[in-house]
Amino acid sequence: MFIKDPVRLGRVGPLGLLPYSIPVGVRSTHMYVIGTTGQGKSKFLESLIVEDIRAGRGCGLVDPHTDLAHDTLAHLLSIGFFRDPQAVERVIYFDPTRTDFIIPSMCSNPHCLHTLSPCL
Repeated sequence: MFIKDPVRLGRVGPLGLLPYSIPVGVRSTHMYVIGTTGQGKSKFLESLIVEDIRAGRGCGLVDPHTDLAHDTLAHLLSIGFFRDPQAVERVIYFDPTRTDFIIPSMCSNPHCLHTLSPCL
């Protein structure tokens, strides 16, 4: 997969034979995902995030409830993304609700996150 490849969402048409995808350029700014409870909005976003990560595109996720973040990490784990040692260094997981690990506000270099130790 390459950075400019479209993001595949699924299949459509008779018997689901035709792939359906969104060009990367369409997603280069903002996207609204709207729907009622239980309609698959989070799973849709999870799929988009996983596709972006696998393709080497940068992305960010702000998840106040952490469900989507945990599901996305589990999805990446289930497809073997973290078998590559460099993959672990490409993902930064920050949970502001954790009290056992604090990221100082003065840390402007993302690589310093790996050198921090949990607060005592």
